[in-house]
Amino acid sequence: MSTLMEESKGLYHIIRTLSPKEENEILNHAENVNYINKQISFFLNLDTAYKEYLNWESERNHYKLERFVINYLSAFGEFINKWAKYAKRKQKENSYSVLFDYWEELRTSLFDRSFEYKLVYELRNYTQHGGEPFTSITSSENGDSIHMDKDFFIKDYTGMSKHLKRELNKMDEKEISVNNAIEKVNSELYRLQELMSSKSMEEECEENEEILASAVWIMDFYNKNQENNGELQINFTDTTSALIRGDDSLHFSTTEIPSKNAKFIATSIKAEFYLRGEKFAKSPVLPFELNNTIYRGKKVGFHRSIEWEQILESENIKNKKYYALYVPKVLNNEEKKRIRKEYLNTMRSYLKE
Repeated sequence: MSTLMEESKGLYHIIRTLSPKEENEILNHAENVNYINKQISFFLNLDTAYKEYLNWESERNHYKLERFVINYLSAFGEFINKWAKYAKRKQKENSYSVLFDYWEELRTSLFDRSFEYKLVYELRNYTQHGGEPFTSITSSENGDSIHMDKDFFIKDYTGMSKHLKRELNKMDEKEISVNNAIEKVNSELYRLQELMSSKSMEEECEENEEILASAVWIMDFYNKNQENNGELQINFTDTTSALIRGDDSLHFSTTEIPSKNAKFIATSIKAEFYLRGEKFAKSPVLPFELNNTIYRGKKVGFHRSIEWEQILESENIKNKKYYALYVPKVLNNEEKKRIRKEYLNTMRSYLKE
């Protein structure tokens, strides 16, 4: 029989024994929630390459440093290509999906406003054709820097886009900071990963309601069973027998109950209501419009087997408009406050139109 354990600060705490039925229920919900691992995997290689690259200041060896930078540029290209391919396939396969359109909107916006993104993108293409990613390393009071000679880059890279070449020609500086560009771009890509994963999960939950239901179930399970703010796990090892045998060390066979994935899914999904009508009344459930009457929603209501909580509501009687925002009730107050702040401008813009 398995046990529920909690790992906190390197220590394992046995919480209680699980029945076969409960174990099976946990594993089924975990399988649904771990669907998001595919989207997370897009970022893993980039994150690994970036962490390796961050050690570049301790590696003054030119060839090792070159390898770190080239590995990051390669992972950058892989990240962009994987999301583009995935989003395009999803939108092609599903009539309701706008994932590729959303991807193109985000990527185009990033390209238009970020010189660093254009530079890293072109450096990646340049190194793929045998070019070196930098020309010098310099030291100063502010630390070491990796540079690319601007004039050399323009002359040597004949395939450079006109957009980047135009920006480089406008620059007064003779050298471009490669490390500064990589650090700025990595922050942008981290945000891009969050936005794309969130949008992807929103669409997946529209198609498969079990994903969101499982995420909420796991978060609720954590709220009821977590004792030390650690990660809950199912342990399949007979720890009682092992302790009786007097083993000096125990090797657990465990499966983690994926709280991080569950939280990401639950925070990605919101229920927004944009309603228009001549009259207002109270709804016994969530908001809706019927016969030109807006029915204001309850503060808490059930929809698709999930308990939702209203965190924003307002109306403009003159413009005959109503807006409400709901999130899964299982979210903590900090998350609700963050989401509320994020959507305030959306609500205000709609009501003023």
